Amino acid sequence: VAERIVPTDVYMLTGQMFHIPVALAMNYLAHGCPCVLINFEARKALEAIQKEKVSAFLGITTMLNWMMAEKDFEKFDLSSLRNIQYGGGPMPSSVVRAALEAFPCTLIQGYGQTEGMTMTFLSQEDHECAIQGIQEKRLSSCGRPGFVTEVSVVDADGNPVPKDGTTSGEIIIKSEANMVGYWQKPDLTAETIKNGWMWTGDIACWDEDGYLFIIDRAKDMIISGGENIYSTQVEAAIHNHPGVLECAVIGIPDIEWGESVKAIVVMKPGETASEQAIIDVARQSLASYQKPKFVEFRDSLPKAPTGKILKRELRDPYWSNDKKI
Repeated sequence: VAERIVPTDVYMLTGQMFHIPVALAMNYLAHGCPCVLINFEARKALEAIQKEKVSAFLGITTMLNWMMAEKDFEKFDLSSLRNIQYGGGPMPSSVVRAALEAFPCTLIQGYGQTEGMTMTFLSQEDHECAIQGIQEKRLSSCGRPGFVTEVSVVDADGNPVPKDGTTSGEIIIKSEANMVGYWQKPDLTAETIKNGWMWTGDIACWDEDGYLFIIDRAKDMIISGGENIYSTQVEAAIHNHPGVLECAVIGIPDIEWGESVKAIVVMKPGETASEQAIIDVARQSLASYQKPKFVEFRDSLPKAPTGKILKRELRDPYWSNDKKI
């Protein structure tokens, strides 16, 4: 329903023959719409949109960034696009705003997990209002609960936190779409599903209107000198540098502080930056203790087949065998 599919739509499936993208493809197929299949590359996607008159696709932060950074991006005819859904990981509001300006269509965000499908939506109207200066902060939100889905944000004892836009807790979900459990992993299932509610491991707060703001994955939170540092907030600050294509922020061992903040950054083609330049741009919107202490530049980041950045692979080498820096 949120996709607002019409029979004339043409959906582009960006290479993942499993997971949520295929579920979306089935929605379009059920409406009699053709689906265009590609193995995602930025230029290949742009060419497919132009040639096949694609009207909708699902993208993640990385995909949209790569497409917008593609040489001669503005020369591609993307006028057939009607709707882009995005999700699969944190998308800084600066990237959302850039996508709204670059692509001639509306955007819709979906937040979900494999265990529970899509749980919340930030609608097309929410995006349009934000770009017009109305409730701009909602570009940082993943929206409100979808149909037949109950969402709550609770503290460590399972008590709902107030909808004040600041008090954080863990997102829990009750829905007919939730998984039954993990195959042959009863202990993990019992840890995840309690009294019919699925505990997501995502930390968030929500405002008085019920808009959900994801702060971080619990396991990705960095604790330095006793202070909680959310990696997604640091990543969003780094994305304010115009030359940054993508980045991942992790905690690495620090004998004095417990953990230090490290940013691994990929620059856009032809762009360069110094370590200090990245730290300086992050400092503009973060407290001093939140800014990266170390910056590493790479040509790419490790990703799952879904396109999500695998922070575990970036983090593990620092923590194996109690390694310290």
